[in-house]
Amino acid sequence: MKEVLFVNLAWLPKATVQAALAPVALNLVNKLNMEDTPEHTYATSILTIAVLSILITAPLGSIGITWGGTRLLHKSEVAIR
Repeated sequence: MKEVLFVNLAWLPKATVQAALAPVALNLVNKLNMEDTPEHTYATSILTIAVLSILITAPLGSIGITWGGTRLLHKSEVAIR
């Protein structure tokens, strides 16, 4: 059970989807020349929220991995093959 908790902590900072998809909405709005529309504001908000989620979860995940690695995982006495 401790290993499952550690894996959950380790996967917390994974922000690949946010990093890959966050600029897509803003790029589309800019490509369609919709700079002064509510859609541009929405797309900017999406990008901002995605960046903030990355900035918040990355340090928390790092702390969780550091803390969880020492407290939740232990080397086994016998090598498992």
